[in-house]
Amino acid sequence: MGTVDAYLNQIRSSLHLDPNTESKVIGELETYFQDKIEDLQTEGLTEADAARQAIDSFGAPRKVARLLYEAHSRGSWLEALLAAQPALLGAGLFATHLWSRPLVLIPVFSLLLVVTLLGWLRGKPNWLYPWIGFGFAPVLAVVFLSRTFVYGSVYNIVIGSGVSAEHVSLLLFLGLYGVAFWIVLAVVSRILKRDWLLVSYMLLPLPLLGIWIAAIDGVGQVLFTVGLRVHQWDRSMVLALLLLGLSALVFTRLRPRLSKVAALLMIGMGSTTIAGWSMLGANNFFNLLLISAIPISTVLLPAAMQSLFVHPSQTTER
Repeated sequence: MGTVDAYLNQIRSSLHLDPNTESKVIGELETYFQDKIEDLQTEGLTEADAARQAIDSFGAPRKVARLLYEAHSRGSWLEALLAAQPALLGAGLFATHLWSRPLVLIPVFSLLLVVTLLGWLRGKPNWLYPWIGFGFAPVLAVVFLSRTFVYGSVYNIVIGSGVSAEHVSLLLFLGLYGVAFWIVLAVVSRILKRDWLLVSYMLLPLPLLGIWIAAIDGVGQVLFTVGLRVHQWDRSMVLALLLLGLSALVFTRLRPRLSKVAALLMIGMGSTTIAGWSMLGANNFFNLLLISAIPISTVLLPAAMQSLFVHPSQTTER
């Protein structure tokens, strides 16, 4: 059965299903091949010849994996709604202008992180990945908004006045950066071993959130102490976040991988175009093209990362 095991491992490496579904599918294939080989052996074939004939009759492993993916990758409407919840929560915060209220925002992010952690520990279902992506938002905000302080402190230490007591906070920020980047890299590398498309799906909210954070910083505002000026963008954020919620619904319900990629590209470009137009003043073709390139890179870069850094044999790891 070594030949069959090798064939099933080839299918597994291209299957890209969640662990529970994958185990079920591979188990059914193992049962099929056992029965098929026994039937062929009753016709007088040796076990090795029966295994080869059974495999030849089944088809190329990549084609089989693609057909199985399309048959089993479509999630239920409940899973689609669960995947859309982070975007809908965000849209609700902007629609009610409550995103700047710590007493509201902190519990929402706490809920986000708790659900993300529980989903990660319980098998990483497909609806989990947008939750992880939105969970990276605090990391993105802290890194971006503290960059001036960190750069200035490092410059003073290296070029200017040297180390002083006020630079103690720099160590705290650098430690936070290290922990945050380690978590992000660990999560991305783990998911990349399963499917690059899930990494793209997970990271899709970050370009929109990055544009919004840059816009706030550009008018000299700080989270939790914002003025009325930045609420002018709340309507645009509601529309962009609703588009991201739609991407979760579409991604979950579609079957073909190519259709999933196209949906992420189009909706990602739509959400960042809305944000770029209203917040950054990107109102000409060239600027909008640059803004659109961000979600395109976000969607397609993980595919290149998987081909460069993940060996085919590693794609079976969970």
